[in-house]
Amino acid sequence: MKKFFLLLLAGWISASFPVFGGNVKKENVSLGSNEEKIITITNLKGISNAGDIVETVLLKDGDSVMFRGIHWGDTQVTAWDESGNQWIYYIHVEVPKFIKELQGFLEDIEGVNVNFLGKDAVVEGQLLRKSDINRLNQILANYPQVKNMVSLNVVKSDELLLDAVKAEIYDPNVRCNFLGSGLMMEGTVLSPQLKSANESAAKFYFPSIYPALNIALPDFSFSLEWIGMKIPDSQTTDSSFSAFIQGVKKQNMKKLIPYTFFTVKNHEQMLTLISESGQSRILSQSKLNVQSGNKNAWEEKNPNGFNFTAELQPTIMDDNRVDCRITLTLTSAGTNLVWQTCRLVFNKGQSIAITGLRQMLESSLGDKKEILKNSAVLSAISSSNEEIILILTPEWSARQ
Repeated sequence: MKKFFLLLLAGWISASFPVFGGNVKKENVSLGSNEEKIITITNLKGISNAGDIVETVLLKDGDSVMFRGIHWGDTQVTAWDESGNQWIYYIHVEVPKFIKELQGFLEDIEGVNVNFLGKDAVVEGQLLRKSDINRLNQILANYPQVKNMVSLNVVKSDELLLDAVKAEIYDPNVRCNFLGSGLMMEGTVLSPQLKSANESAAKFYFPSIYPALNIALPDFSFSLEWIGMKIPDSQTTDSSFSAFIQGVKKQNMKKLIPYTFFTVKNHEQMLTLISESGQSRILSQSKLNVQSGNKNAWEEKNPNGFNFTAELQPTIMDDNRVDCRITLTLTSAGTNLVWQTCRLVFNKGQSIAITGLRQMLESSLGDKKEILKNSAVLSAISSSNEEIILILTPEWSARQ
């Protein structure tokens, strides 16, 4: 279950990253821990650091960035300039020689590992055997530059198992306690899938479990807005959405493209950002209420048999995230002309724009594009060079 959520989240982040129309340059960079390297890009516009392997610091000239290795491993840093050109740096931070040596000495001591805390190398963890205390101290006596942060209070094995279950479940609304030689689980979860996953995690550590978990499916309220936007030929603001929408305009795409508003703080700020990125107007606004795991649809019908729908099926992931399937369909006189679906992960209260609708409809309909005149929302596609953007903003009550 966790791997599925991580893969889904990774796909969502990738789909939401700005689309650029410029050149792409790739470079391999090797660093040592605490080693620094400076790169310079003329007219540098932005930089994205995918993790905590390296630190990126923008220097005073505005065109230079310093990379500093802060943890061993591999990562990727992407930079771009004002023209949309990209630089992708594949960075490898070497494990220090003394760390490799220390890791070898500590292999047989369970529960401890070597890590970095800021610029300091530390050994941390929880000892599982009293006999390892003297051995650990003897090894670390040869490495005065390494700090010992290992807990020397050896805990009972059943308490370790209980802690492991709590870490696996990681839900403050689920309580786990000993019941004889088994485990009692009490509390409330947000879906049958989470209930099953929690019980499976507990069974991995305890031979007997006694689950008493209630399921409380949250109710969602989606703000749904159709916006028409005439995108200018050049970028009008410094916002990443303006750069993104320019990139969408230049591409010949046949699928829906999502954009997540990571930097805005509220719904009104998001609408302001859109209006600054191109001449825009609201074509339709509504609220769509639906319970987790169920479906509900926004629908536009005409008497002549034209039917355009946007169906939402949200499934709660945790207190702050929801996995939602969005399906757009267009039918005329009982014939299905368009069927397009995408899957997104929303953070609570976070807006996502779905773009690429013009390109997708023109590709699907071909010479039947005139049928869009039957729709109040989609008629702009057939009559002008106006893009149609669907904005979705979810809210939900996670506990009932």
